[in-house]
Amino acid sequence: MQTLEEMHEHYKAVRARLNAGKPKPPVIKAEPVFVEAQPYVPPKPESTPKPDPIVVLITPTHRILQEVAAKHGMKVSDIKGRCQKWKYTNARHEAAYRISKELKLSLPKIGRCMGFRDHTTILNSIRKYEKCLAKETELSGEASRFEGSQLRNEIRA
Repeated sequence: MQTLEEMHEHYKAVRARLNAGKPKPPVIKAEPVFVEAQPYVPPKPESTPKPDPIVVLITPTHRILQEVAAKHGMKVSDIKGRCQKWKYTNARHEAAYRISKELKLSLPKIGRCMGFRDHTTILNSIRKYEKCLAKETELSGEASRFEGSQLRNEIRA
């Protein structure tokens, strides 16, 4: 075995070999450089390119909502809103009916398009609007019969 002093000498030699591989960082002496201050000159504006026009894609459901809103004299946000006044609910019923018949979307999808409503609410809206259409066709049929009889009476006279 080695003595304690021999071991210390050995470790000193090993440390010296390991530390010898590391280069010492260079010492950089920087001298201050004085430069005259120049006034700030903003860069010349180059011809800025015109931004691309904004393209808005209107989905078929939004188009139907816009048409119904224009017909009833309101905004699309009114149709999607929560107000329960008759003029808003009537427009909602019509929009749900048109989206259902023209686009053949499922009831949950129609509900999402119309302000995140439940599919049963949409089903009820469609049924109510179908009843209104049936009543309107009945009334228009009676009116046309009445107008026809008036015309016959006028022709005879």
